[in-house]
Amino acid sequence: MDCPHATEIWTQAGVRWSGGNVDSIQAWVMALIPTLSKEELNKVLMLLWGIWKNRNAQVWEQKGKHASDTLLLTLGWYEEYKKYHVVSRRQRPPPSHWIVPAPGQYKMNCDGAYQASSRRGGGGYVMRDSAGSFIAGQTKPYGLLTSPFHAELLALRDCILLARSLHHEEVVFESDCSLLVQAIHSPSQDLTTMNILIEEVRQLLQDHRGYSVLHVRREANIVAHTLATHALRSRESQVWFVLAPELIRDAIRNDVIVI
Repeated sequence: MDCPHATEIWTQAGVRWSGGNVDSIQAWVMALIPTLSKEELNKVLMLLWGIWKNRNAQVWEQKGKHASDTLLLTLGWYEEYKKYHVVSRRQRPPPSHWIVPAPGQYKMNCDGAYQASSRRGGGGYVMRDSAGSFIAGQTKPYGLLTSPFHAELLALRDCILLARSLHHEEVVFESDCSLLVQAIHSPSQDLTTMNILIEEVRQLLQDHRGYSVLHVRREANIVAHTLATHALRSRESQVWFVLAPELIRDAIRNDVIVI
C-alpha cells in the first residue's frame, strides 16, 4: 500500500483510497471492495499480482521493472485474459463479425502478438475496401518488447504508416486491444513510458483527418490476428498488394462480412 513503487502504480492506474487504520493487505482490500465496481476490483486484484510478481523478479533475479512498465505489462495481461475468459454469466455474447466500411472508405485491421520468454513480437495488418476485397496486407516481426501492449501499439502505428504510404485518406483502423484504443483517445500526456509512441500515433491521426481508430472484438479481427501470429514466428517483414496469399485467404474465409 505504501511502497513508493506500488504507490506510483496505483496513482498511474487511477486507483484512489482514503487510507484509514488498516494493518494488513487483506483489511485494505476488504475496505476497498465496497467502493469499487466489478471491473475496478478486477483491475486492483490484477495489479496486486503484478506488483508481487515484479517484487519477486527484483528480489530473486534483480530484474524488476519500472512502475509504469509494471502497470502496462499487468494491464496487458488483463486485456488478454478478458478476450478469452470474461463473458456474461447468463449467456455468451453473440458472435461479432468483421463489417465492411462505408462506400469510399477502407478498413485496416491490426493486431500485435507477444512472447514474454524472448521479448519478441509481431504485427499483422490487412486493408480491405467497401466490397470486402483484399487491398494490402503486412506482417512485421519486432524485438526487445516490454509487454503485449507494446506489440499492439507498434502494430497500430505501422498499420497507419502503411495506409499513409498507399495514399488513402479515408481509413478506419480496428484493434481488439481496448487498452490501446483508450490510450490513443485519452487526453492524458503521461500514461506510461510508451507515451512517445502514443503521441506519434496521435500525431499521425491528427495529420490525416479521415483516419479513425475503433475497438472491435477478437472475432472481428481474425485476419490481423492470424498475420500477427505468423509475424511472431518469422524473421522478415512481408508485404502483399492486390493478390492475397493463401495465409490471408484462409483467414478471410473465417470472417463473416456484414453489409
